[in-house]
Amino acid sequence: MSADHGLTAQLTVGEEASYGSRAADLSRGVRFVSESLRAPADRDLDVGVSVGEYTSADAQRALRRRLSGGHIAIEIGPRGCGLFFKHMLGSEPDASPQNDALGGEPAAYRQIHVPATLSGPGHSLTIQKGIVDAETPGLQPMDLLGCKVTAWQLDFAQGRPATAVMQVDARTVETGDAPSLAIPQYPDTAAPFTLPADSSDPDVQGSAELLIDGVAVATIAAGRISCDNVLGLAAELDVDGLLSEPEPKGDRAIYGQLVARFSTVSDMLQAHLGDRSVTLRLRCTGRIISSDVRESLEVTIPDVRFPRDTPPLAAAEDSPVTIPFLALRASDGGTGEPAIRVEYVTADATC
Repeated sequence: MSADHGLTAQLTVGEEASYGSRAADLSRGVRFVSESLRAPADRDLDVGVSVGEYTSADAQRALRRRLSGGHIAIEIGPRGCGLFFKHMLGSEPDASPQNDALGGEPAAYRQIHVPATLSGPGHSLTIQKGIVDAETPGLQPMDLLGCKVTAWQLDFAQGRPATAVMQVDARTVETGDAPSLAIPQYPDTAAPFTLPADSSDPDVQGSAELLIDGVAVATIAAGRISCDNVLGLAAELDVDGLLSEPEPKGDRAIYGQLVARFSTVSDMLQAHLGDRSVTLRLRCTGRIISSDVRESLEVTIPDVRFPRDTPPLAAAEDSPVTIPFLALRASDGGTGEPAIRVEYVTADATC
């Protein structure tokens, strides 16, 4: 279960105007399941002086940087998650995230997130962690600047809340008297999106399926979608001795594992061996926002492939099978659509 804060931490987050510059607003509180954000001791970097060489003391200089980061795990709720989807997948002005007003009172909005740019202005976060100091009463702030989501995963299972785990790399850390502890403002409390155990009413509650040509060939009992954003995290220092903004070093990889029950053995063979694309779709719904518009989360991977051998036919007839998958990108000969698409219907006017 997520919480506003644990016994030892409070998290707030804000979007930076430029990489490593403190966000102007850090009031957005994060309800988290777990976190491991940290600020380890400084690390000495090689100054390039070889063994046996003589260098005068005046010419020597030491380079140091702080290695910081960790993970944040959250339950995916109907409010406040758009900012995380934006930084998990990247964004592009006027393209992603797309934010459509659906009208109504109160107003509903549809955010559409697809893979896009991961670097540049507005593509990093400041995360403040309030921590317990044995010598000082209350929580003390630790600000992680220049936070980038380097990898992430979405987990879902019937009867359980959908969760997101983000691996975060930070440029630098500020502690002590410099930052002040933010006063968090949390989204309205609401139940997280949950894949129902009883899928008798999928249009209202939700479903997870594999589809071929729009026809469901398997239901998904549980799954994990993982992504490596392939950001270069080498020690590339700027003039201040701090990390430069990591740039993508290749196409991101999306993959995962599913527990699937195929409708028939023929459907399983078609999904594994056929020449038509197989679509993975996860859909969860929540409360009515206004009129007939409900809070909802829909994750679509338009072309998944199963790299391992076909599961034993006898197993497929009797029970769900566990199968790994890869998302086929357009550069790999896929459908040409974005490798993943997240549609988030919420009462939040912006990410």
